[in-house]
Amino acid sequence: MIDPRARPCVTEVGIRVGADSPVRARSKGGRLPVVRNFTSKISIAELFPIFDSLGAHVAAKLEQFGTDERTLTDDWCDMFYIWSQHPNARLNLRGGRTFPHQSFPVLVSKTTQQEEATVGADLAITITTPEGTKRALIQAKVLDPKDQRLRCDTAEGWDKLWSQLVLMQKRNGDLSFLLVYVPASYLDGAEHGYATWEQGLVSGKPTSTSSEFGATLIPVGELLDSSGNWRHQPPLGHTSDGRFSPRGISVSDLLIDMLTCSRGVWRPYAADDAVFQANLRDHFPVHYRAYREIGMSFAEASAETWGEAIASMRRRNGNK
Repeated sequence: MIDPRARPCVTEVGIRVGADSPVRARSKGGRLPVVRNFTSKISIAELFPIFDSLGAHVAAKLEQFGTDERTLTDDWCDMFYIWSQHPNARLNLRGGRTFPHQSFPVLVSKTTQQEEATVGADLAITITTPEGTKRALIQAKVLDPKDQRLRCDTAEGWDKLWSQLVLMQKRNGDLSFLLVYVPASYLDGAEHGYATWEQGLVSGKPTSTSSEFGATLIPVGELLDSSGNWRHQPPLGHTSDGRFSPRGISVSDLLIDMLTCSRGVWRPYAADDAVFQANLRDHFPVHYRAYREIGMSFAEASAETWGEAIASMRRRNGNK
């Protein structure tokens, strides 16, 4: 089995430095985040096997090494950055879903803060299209492969998570999520086209839950009520085989919802963080910056061509 990480990068790669974070203003001079960009051409259809494979990869890594959420998030971002440079539209999608195969020019970016912000999310996923920009904010936790419980499953852990989610929901509405990394032993072991060394180590009887749910997203609105209180006690329960109550979605599901306008509102300005912060400063003065951010910009596509692709996507997948 060939590990795609060994393949050379063939697309144009650039490095730029972004604006400093106000959270670190106390440090003299501060340290700037690093943003890596590359340009490519990719179709919507080519994105989904990548995201499904990312779930399978982090699930295998968690199963074998008991990895913490920060390291898993780092790896999730790195593998997306690598695989999105070598997309493969011939890979099969789960559930018989079909998506437009027309390729669009895309700018993929990976932002890394030099320090983890006290009130920051673990991950952000930003999509920019001719319709505008959407950004999902995500707080990550781990379902421990040995203890078979969330590592935040203590009174102190739930309190800390509650404070993070309340701020996230106020800041970002229905594009706020709790991400739970799920061990591979709870999943079906499928590779989705982008296999890694870690996946080759997984053994045991597979379950009926797709390995894409190695990264399971729980909408914060399903965890907190309109007053910001927990809806359930315990706030999140693992029912069986990598399934949770409240029910989670995959990263691919989130991408579909964002693109087809089932979730989130397109904002009429660029995804650049300085612009994003300036537009919301009056409403949300509390600084909230994701430690890792993945960006996909299809803004160079014509509005007409992009609109046709998304309309086709809605028809083929029943608005899902």
